[in-house]
Amino acid sequence: MIVPGDRLILGLSGGRDSVCLFHLLLALRREMEFSFSAVHINHGIRGEEALRDERFAEGLCREHGVPLRIVRASVPELAAEKNLSLEEAGRLLRRRVLEEECALTGAQKIALAHHRNDVAETVLFNIARGSGIGGLSSLRPVRGLYIRPLLGVTRDEIDRFLSENGYDFVEDSSNRDVSYARNRIRNDILPLFAQFVNERTVDHLAALSEISARTADFLTAETLRCISLYTSCPVGACSSGNVLISDALFEREAEILRELAVREAAGRVAGSLADIDRRHVAAILGLYGRGIGKRICLPYNMEAVRAEQGILIRKNAENEKPAGSPAEQSPKKTGGTGGRSEKNAPVPLKVPGVTADRGICFHCTLAPNHGDPIPQNMYTKWFDYDKIKGILEIRGREKGDYIVINPSGNRKRFSDLLIDRKVPRDRRDEIPLVCVGSEVLWAPGIRSGESCRVDHETKTILKISIEEMKDGISQLPN
Repeated sequence: MIVPGDRLILGLSGGRDSVCLFHLLLALRREMEFSFSAVHINHGIRGEEALRDERFAEGLCREHGVPLRIVRASVPELAAEKNLSLEEAGRLLRRRVLEEECALTGAQKIALAHHRNDVAETVLFNIARGSGIGGLSSLRPVRGLYIRPLLGVTRDEIDRFLSENGYDFVEDSSNRDVSYARNRIRNDILPLFAQFVNERTVDHLAALSEISARTADFLTAETLRCISLYTSCPVGACSSGNVLISDALFEREAEILRELAVREAAGRVAGSLADIDRRHVAAILGLYGRGIGKRICLPYNMEAVRAEQGILIRKNAENEKPAGSPAEQSPKKTGGTGGRSEKNAPVPLKVPGVTADRGICFHCTLAPNHGDPIPQNMYTKWFDYDKIKGILEIRGREKGDYIVINPSGNRKRFSDLLIDRKVPRDRRDEIPLVCVGSEVLWAPGIRSGESCRVDHETKTILKISIEEMKDGISQLPN
């Protein structure tokens, strides 16, 4: 973690964990020949309490001669601007500030005070949210600039260390607010596991994370081997804007490596893996063995096309016409006729997860079917997830859209449905539709389709709820 001559940046909140790490670094810095400074971030959330924390951090650093930088920001404003939760916006802010400080001071490492209980909480949180093996091992002792010296000790050990040495710290009252998912896991769920399932739950979840980290590293190496052997973009990001995946990948490698290599290839074209999930990967894999020219749409304005020697993933040039071009100015692109424009570009629905589009927040969750009655709710719908064959998207209406109107599979043109329901013409292009291809699964406030209804054979239920966004805050539509 640390070598002689290192300069560290410590994230110092003033809470028990960061104060524990502060004192440990103080005790070790001469012995291990490193130096450190601290950064305290006032998130602009807790008013006077946040100022108390700031003053505490300032006094602690002054007492021990440790340089301190204090940063004040508004996490609620950042959350509204980026359409993030307060937790996510806070993490984004902290990461940005700490890395800026690292660059400004010439520091080599950023020390964070995560501990063994944090590992257990993260494992449970990511499992519940829907995670691959990478999510089980997201807190590493060393990852890039970041080091976590306390990752091997528990919260109880930290409390004992502080108590035995008489070290003061401040309590963040928001840590007791169980409306935050992580706080609920920390304060309620993990203690229940320890009480009723196994008292060593934290240790076992942390051990699972460590095993997962080794497994993830192995799979990463194997994925890169496959990328090198079977794609046209063996190194780094894809400068040409496309990647050809050879059929040999699908013929020679295990299923898990095919999936990981396809996702990595798509990420190289997109420049990010953030919104490329298992449904997109499955759709790309489904092109293998199909006729040449078959294609699917993907996030980041990409498409995958069945080519002669494999599957080509590329940016969709048809959606990249320059502003002011004749195609963009045509009635099909700009009028209310169901043509696609930049404004009407589909947004992949995150399942599970939260997707925002057209001022509406779509909350998606997955759950097993226990045979419970399906409620009737205008702003929440339930679907048989396994019946959905394709990529779920949110978009405006398009020419050719249809909706299945009965269990027998009979269809109705969506434009005719809007007329039948007497939807005003000037509102028809504003409705955010949940679609698969040209099929409308749900037009909120109008009706949902019948093709993916939950029945007695349903195994997995997809629940989609909507909330209207006003001033960055989710609320039910009027």
